[in-house]
Amino acid sequence: MDLGKRMTKILEIDPDRGYKHLWIDVPDLGGGSALGNTVDRGVGYTPYGNHYGCHYGMEVVLPTGEVIRNGMGAFPGNNSWQVFPDGFGPYVDGIFTQSNFGIVTKIEMTLMPNPGGSDGFMCTFKEEEDLAQIVSALSPAAAQKSSDKLT
Repeated sequence: MDLGKRMTKILEIDPDRGYKHLWIDVPDLGGGSALGNTVDRGVGYTPYGNHYGCHYGMEVVLPTGEVIRNGMGAFPGNNSWQVFPDGFGPYVDGIFTQSNFGIVTKIEMTLMPNPGGSDGFMCTFKEEEDLAQIVSALSPAAAQKSSDKLT
């Protein structure tokens, strides 16, 4: 079975949910796909290199021909796989990795924000209890800065 011949596209990009202008951690140039590397429990080269740890749900064709969707994709018409990583119901994703229990035909992945050069900064604070407020205040600024560079 040659899945690489027809599985050649990204199905959706939605900037409002934060998955546009992002990078996918590729397993190797010409050496496989992100989906294939994920179900093989392979790794990549960036901080998002744990591909299995960065997936949010799968669509799988079982040996019986049935199609199952796990994670939030299990709900008919649901378009929130990429928003809620823990999904719904039992967590069975692992049985479709490094196995022949089914063929994974769709997967949702977390993508890495474009690092865009030197966006690093350091923040210090005196009181540990201030951490939550500081993270809350800086998160929108960091997201906006990345977005500004990419448009």
